[in-house]
Amino acid sequence: MGLEHPGGEERWVTEKWRQLFGFADSEPVTFDRFLDVVHPGDSERVKQVVQHMLEHGGEYEIEYRITRPDGSIRWIATHGRVELDERGKPVLARGVSRDITKRKIAEEELRESEERFRTVANAAPVLIWMSGPDKLCTFLTRMA
Repeated sequence: MGLEHPGGEERWVTEKWRQLFGFADSEPVTFDRFLDVVHPGDSERVKQVVQHMLEHGGEYEIEYRITRPDGSIRWIATHGRVELDERGKPVLARGVSRDITKRKIAEEELRESEERFRTVANAAPVLIWMSGPDKLCTFLTRMA
């Protein structure tokens, strides 16, 4: 969880946030230092979301990866809000960041399981179909 003043360089964050992102207790939390821990594959998208929010305000949600000091990759979901003053300048940003790594792993395992099922079902020499509670077809093997 964090609360920050967008115009200022340093951000205020909780101890839990520091632990999650791998920041030392006394280490200043700047946007550039934050971007250092964001995975290179996600940093440009994170920068764009932050820039958009600082220009337009409102709520935001974003999922991205970070690289922890031990080299491990964690998935983070951040939800927050940027408030603008009467001139349209950001005056306050607040948000909550959660570790969603377990959910992302489960989603990937489910995708892989579904892909294995489709591969096996489509290779079967018979027609296989499934329906939902509404009795409408939700899966049908390809016909060779």
